[in-house]
Amino acid sequence: MHKPLISVVVPVYNKKSHIIQTLETVRAQTFKEWECLIIDDGSTDGSANLILNSFENEFKEAKFMMKTIDNSGQSVARNTGIQLSKGKYIALLDGDDLWNSKKLEWQYELLEMYPQCDLALGAYSISQNGAPIRIVKHSSGSQMIKDWLYLRGFGGAFESVALVRSEIIKQALFDDDFSTSAGLELFLRILDWNPIFVYDSRVQFSYTKYSGQWHTDYFELERNLRSVANRHFPSKIDIFEGNLAAYASLIRIKSATKNHSFLAVIREFKLGHLYFILSKATKYFFSVFRGLFYSNSEPKLYSGK
Repeated sequence: MHKPLISVVVPVYNKKSHIIQTLETVRAQTFKEWECLIIDDGSTDGSANLILNSFENEFKEAKFMMKTIDNSGQSVARNTGIQLSKGKYIALLDGDDLWNSKKLEWQYELLEMYPQCDLALGAYSISQNGAPIRIVKHSSGSQMIKDWLYLRGFGGAFESVALVRSEIIKQALFDDDFSTSAGLELFLRILDWNPIFVYDSRVQFSYTKYSGQWHTDYFELERNLRSVANRHFPSKIDIFEGNLAAYASLIRIKSATKNHSFLAVIREFKLGHLYFILSKATKYFFSVFRGLFYSNSEPKLYSGK
């Protein structure tokens, strides 16, 4: 096999129910000059053996490679794959998401076209029970960062949509102090060096939503986002804290609603959080609307901060 132009890095921890479908979308890419580095983060559910048995030919041809490490978290697993990679570019993919078959082709062409950009991001859909329910598409780079950091809707999905120049991401790497927000933190650090990235409004992948996912742990998300905000936006920490408090209130309201406690819902609801709640509802409505009447626009360059 020739030296790959793109190295795909896939961390896997107990993804037996999803990983085969995910890797099938790598194999189905129209862009063929890739290698796929699968980092098994100490899975205990048989994920590694399932992958080896399902893609025997790809392992023989060295298109797929696997390394098993002691369970150390997704950031360490991703960094392991990044350091082993040989490609000019590195593409990231979570073990439960599904790429559009043209994802690598589109992004490779964009980064070749715009050498001043170190990374490419793009729109994506959200699916549940096998059916798409939303499209996440941002109007600008700065708006994407604000929404991502302030918890208004979904973020940039760096961990499954990003294509990054190899020398840049190998220099930066993921910070293993972060879990749920490691992609956001790495993205912001890269923008500190080069505040221009290319954003493609075509849907790049499908984010698979199901119960028990890591990002649904509010306390871990809170810890991560507060650390990101303090590190990268200390002058805006008051705005951030207000949004985080409102989000915490929403989580508690949702929990009280599930428990059929009307008084608890009233107690948790605060008028000061009304704007935040309405902004989330508005963004949700328009993301669903875009999913029904979606038209692509030309890829654009954005200054991130």
